[in-house]
Amino acid sequence: LTPAQIALLSTAQIAAISADNAVTMTPAAVAAITATQAPKLTTAAIASLDPKTISSLSNKAIVALTTASDAQIQAFTPEQAASLTSSQLKAMTSSQIGAIESEDFLALTPAAIKGIDSADVTSITTTAIGSLSLAQIAALTPAQFGALSHASEGPVGNQNQLSKLTAEQAPAITSAQIKVLDASDVIALSVDNVLGLTSDDIK
Repeated sequence: LTPAQIALLSTAQIAAISADNAVTMTPAAVAAITATQAPKLTTAAIASLDPKTISSLSNKAIVALTTASDAQIQAFTPEQAASLTSSQLKAMTSSQIGAIESEDFLALTPAAIKGIDSADVTSITTTAIGSLSLAQIAALTPAQFGALSHASEGPVGNQNQLSKLTAEQAPAITSAQIKVLDASDVIALSVDNVLGLTSDDIK
């Protein structure tokens, strides 16, 4: 399918794109998918897109993807998630960020993670928080780190994100990140996590 052909397809025709069709789409063809067409793509078609084409999806098309159970955001493979850009993640809604599965979240590049709006950080599942790599933890901006929930804050199921950080992740926490936490935030960190902090972190 060419970009010109994509532009002519109705939503019903978009919905009829098979996995076999999707796997052959070029970055230019994927870039031509509109916000009106995007929600009509089947999960099979989305999962079949070449990972190299994912970064070509426009921000408007990304925002239009659905987040209901077994929906489009969840259809991304880890290989595809690794191609998401900081601009695309910044464009995502809080419900879309929350719908990113843990294995996909782990595949996000540190540079891309920086794009997540700090207001959407509490939507990240606690399972995803606990699986973040050291590079991803270190990549969180102070604003993002400070937005992590503690105690009863955050959406149901995503509460107390700070306590889900592990001792293994602690060395990646930077002094700039620690400085944005207040006393109750520090208390929310687990004992093992605090023990993993360096003296430079807690100055």
